[in-house]
Amino acid sequence: CIRDRLGAYDSDDERSRLNLRLYATYDKDVMPPFLADYAEKVESKLREFQSYSNDRIELEIIDPEPDSEEEVNANLNGVMPVPIDQNSSIYLGVSVSSLDKNVPIPFLNPQNSPLLEYDIARAISEATTTKKPTLGLMTTYEMSGGAPGSQPWYLRTQLEREYVVQDIPMSTAKIDSSIDALLIIHPAGIEDDGQFAIDQYLLGGGRVIAMLDPFSFYNRQAAARPQQIPGMPPPNEPVASTMGKLLDAWGVQFESVNVVADRRFINRRRPNPVFLGIPAQGISDETAATQQIDYIEMSFTGAFYGDGAPGLTKEVLVSSSEDAGTISPYVLFGGDESTASAAFRNMQTSGKPLELVVQLQGIFKTAFPDGLPEDDATETEGDAAGEDEVEKPEAASGSLVESQETGTVILVADTDMITDDNAAQLARLPGGQSLEFPPPNGNLAFISNLVSFLSGNTNLLEVRSRGNNARPFTEYTRLTQEAAKDQ
Repeated sequence: CIRDRLGAYDSDDERSRLNLRLYATYDKDVMPPFLADYAEKVESKLREFQSYSNDRIELEIIDPEPDSEEEVNANLNGVMPVPIDQNSSIYLGVSVSSLDKNVPIPFLNPQNSPLLEYDIARAISEATTTKKPTLGLMTTYEMSGGAPGSQPWYLRTQLEREYVVQDIPMSTAKIDSSIDALLIIHPAGIEDDGQFAIDQYLLGGGRVIAMLDPFSFYNRQAAARPQQIPGMPPPNEPVASTMGKLLDAWGVQFESVNVVADRRFINRRRPNPVFLGIPAQGISDETAATQQIDYIEMSFTGAFYGDGAPGLTKEVLVSSSEDAGTISPYVLFGGDESTASAAFRNMQTSGKPLELVVQLQGIFKTAFPDGLPEDDATETEGDAAGEDEVEKPEAASGSLVESQETGTVILVADTDMITDDNAAQLARLPGGQSLEFPPPNGNLAFISNLVSFLSGNTNLLEVRSRGNNARPFTEYTRLTQEAAKDQ
């Protein structure tokens, strides 16, 4: 039931006492019928939350008529009008407040109806949380929207709602052990000092998700864009990333040159074997983080091999079909269509699924048994925890050689799956607000679930994963392809 999923009503603390306000336009001459129907559904769902709250939720239904005090309050609480034509605007949003904290849902899009329960539950969780878990983020991508006029990646904005996101440079000297989980995205060019910091964080009890990539299509596109500033060279963004020393110590190899092509698990939006659409058959249902996910998309992805180092157990969380192999990504660039078609047709398959996401658990041993190389150990860098300067661990004597408790590492063989173009559908509204449409896949829910799983913030795992309505006709695709081969 809702009460069990939220875990927000188990305390007598005043923080768990909530005020939910539904701001909805009820003027039938203004409110389109389909939005009026959806407003009734939202109200019904809010009353369901209220019924499970042991009288700790106060629900208000407010019609913010134009130029009214209610309209002013709606705007102050973060619920904004949405224009439906040149002369009229409507309201359909919710604000959740607890003590001095207010969390708005500016507009509830009917097209995102399957995620209604999650959106409300997340807002309640955010309003009642006094201390968020801390997530360390190491990435070479500019996910914070640093360029003028650019927006932060949608994944980052979602993570910031549930975590204190702490940016950590790839060349960091040390990762603070107080960080609840570490998310590494496209560590292109990472050197020994950064890998050593990850190594020591893991051995000290940290938990790690590392998203690697043999071919970042996102960076390839960035390099191919027209120069934005005359006379400036095009961006030299690396397309490949791996963490060689750490993977060797963990007993895993990564396909960091070629990419996976799958003749069966094909993305229906981009019908090309290097754009994978992975249905439930390719996603493990053995862990809470993945058992509710039934469709994700990956592109130009790598693959993992190896059984894991002694002392570690490996579990495959996502895999290709058996009709998959690897090819050079460059057959799709600079050549003609017939060349690419021939490459796919002649591709050798191993006859078994390729491993795209794996989890390692157990007692990890260091990738640096002699400590950090002396040249790196004598330097100083800015610390990830915000200290101005910190000495790097001394070689051998000052470094951990084995984890003292069971550790967890999750490896993902693609980074393009989390870009806004691949994982979100957004429309920008006046005032900086975003209108969310149903996501085309479960990519962001998948990554968010992995982060929640490792950080211990698991209350929203089940409800977050619902609502994915992508149902690819995998068997139909396979039969169609086999029929084409026989012609």
